[in-house]
Amino acid sequence: MALKPLPVCGGALLAGAVLFAHIASADTPGSLDESFDPGNGANEEVMTVTLDPEGRVLLGGWFSSVNGTSSPGVARLLDDGAFDESFDVGVGANNVVDAVQVDSEGRLLLGGNFSRFGGDDRLRVARVQADGNLDTGFGFETATEGPNDEVLSMTETTTGQVLAAGWFTSVAGESFAGIARLNADGTLDADFNPAGNGTNQVVRAVLPGAGSNGGAEEKILIAGDFTQYNGTGRNRIALLNADGTLAGNDGDFSVGTGFNGPVYALAPGRNDRIYAAGNFTTYRSNTAPGARVVRILPDGERDDTFNPAAPNGIVYAVAEDAEGRVIIAGNFSEVGGEPRNRIARLLPGGALDDSFDPGAGPDDRINSVALQDDGNILIAGRFQNYGDPAVSRNRIARIFGGGELTQPESGYNIWVQENFTSAEQGDASISGPEADPDGDGVVNVLEYAFGGDPKIPFSATLPAADQVQDGDDAFLEIVFLRLNANDLVYRVQASNDMNEWSDIWVSTDHPFQGEGQTALETVRDAETIGAHDARFLRVTVSMEEVEPAEPGEPEPGYEAWGESYFTTTELEDPAISGRSADPDGDGVVNLLEYAFGGNPKVPNSASMPTTERVADGGDEFQEISFFRLNADDIVYRVQGSDDLVTWTDIWVSTDHPFAGTGSSTTETVRDTVPVSAGPRFLRVQVSEN
Repeated sequence: MALKPLPVCGGALLAGAVLFAHIASADTPGSLDESFDPGNGANEEVMTVTLDPEGRVLLGGWFSSVNGTSSPGVARLLDDGAFDESFDVGVGANNVVDAVQVDSEGRLLLGGNFSRFGGDDRLRVARVQADGNLDTGFGFETATEGPNDEVLSMTETTTGQVLAAGWFTSVAGESFAGIARLNADGTLDADFNPAGNGTNQVVRAVLPGAGSNGGAEEKILIAGDFTQYNGTGRNRIALLNADGTLAGNDGDFSVGTGFNGPVYALAPGRNDRIYAAGNFTTYRSNTAPGARVVRILPDGERDDTFNPAAPNGIVYAVAEDAEGRVIIAGNFSEVGGEPRNRIARLLPGGALDDSFDPGAGPDDRINSVALQDDGNILIAGRFQNYGDPAVSRNRIARIFGGGELTQPESGYNIWVQENFTSAEQGDASISGPEADPDGDGVVNVLEYAFGGDPKIPFSATLPAADQVQDGDDAFLEIVFLRLNANDLVYRVQASNDMNEWSDIWVSTDHPFQGEGQTALETVRDAETIGAHDARFLRVTVSMEEVEPAEPGEPEPGYEAWGESYFTTTELEDPAISGRSADPDGDGVVNLLEYAFGGNPKVPNSASMPTTERVADGGDEFQEISFFRLNADDIVYRVQGSDDLVTWTDIWVSTDHPFAGTGSSTTETVRDTVPVSAGPRFLRVQVSEN
């Protein structure tokens, strides 16, 4: 009768009853982050950029110095762009470093066209310690052995071995065209044997694990310029078995006729999807075309739910961010007919993200990108300046990412378009509301209603029930995900025998209270458990056109607010319902949850104040925006400070009558001191009236 309660995850937000907003430079997604300053930058082209576990920036390329400090071929920068003096490669590489990857031990795997590193012979592959010194324990028996041509990719496998790929046709005198595997000590792995001639052209990108479809054996996806692998046709993309032999081009992973042009980059996406980018216009000629970037399903088919705005030039780098948006970079000037110089961001469905505006962008091509945990984007390449007016950033820069993901229009038909191909959309047995394409017993309308992916079994967040105590009585409560959609009706029903069910809650009677597209609803049974021999709850969903609900007008006051969220027992316990309590553990105490429209039992549900700069004549000022409740029992104060010690009121709600039309509004208050005056901080303080 009672099921495990639905988990709700969240993180610490802040403690106390004061919210701070620090003044920062304009951080429009796509604009230059001037806090990352590499000084003179790299003196020649940077081919690759990546991050180490400490968030430091690793570069590889043609350069011999970075910001005036000698560091041939490879260098490390701190988070602010300053050269990391603790990383010393000595004389470094004597030719280009194309690939830099941090292995599981924190060492750097390097590939390129060098023959020496740090004064020692190392032919096109090397491993470097975290301090920049050559790892002498990684290499061939003869120091001059190695690939006979340039290495473009170095990738560690889950077993600690290293995949090297590039232009070479042999390694240590053995025939290995395009790709080879090295042991953990850098010697050639004889168990990886392509059993033939390998590729007939360069391999530019390697992605281990792709196409494995959950199998125990890790397969390897390669891409580049080749049209054959061991004499078998594979147009610029191929799946290999763990031993280096060609995997079957069958139903498990079929690339079909592949690409009609070079592939420069592969990148993983969510739900085991794969991004490929380059200079092609079609993938699998029997499907819809892709222009220089496509998303591939786990079975090798083109993902027709991703219809990217087409760039007009080569894409050298691709990456998916935490919101499912796609960063593309290269040597284009337009995307989908809109100006986008060499970098752009696409929405999860492929449309151009208008909120990401690089302006003039870089003045030459981008070779590589790396995404930081905060959403900001490192770019590296041949450019020397970024933006208009141009700011010098010789070949390495950081730009702002972030920004909220624009929520798609709701509705079952929109959901179908986002999850099914054109052919599947016309087949009711696959995309119809009662169909179950992933065979998990959850039909499409329920996948839609409970946030599931119709092609991934058991991905929906199904309702969960639990027993709760209220004084001397026990009740059942059921928690479920609710979509903010006007074509669904949710009903919570109760039964004593699982034969006859009665409605106890219907969504049409309860306006949606979330801030976005989904919210968690909690409904308590009206009758106690003890009143029946047995008691059951369920949630049913039906597709019905309903009128958009008007927001409910809650009774004003903290006490009434608390009664709408806490049980009788909880209201008697100040550790749970008191103004300074934090029952959901998100760092926002109840008084702030009340003041900023939060749910005290749902982490991170309050609308936190935000700031931005605005121009006014020749000056710039900071503005802070915050959620304001239409209530007489709280006072909001916007305060300013130059030192985070002394604070001065610049706006108090008691002097500004509520100007909204409902129970809440958004207030925007401008600082009285311009940004040019020096360091400046704003905060919103809440107190009881």
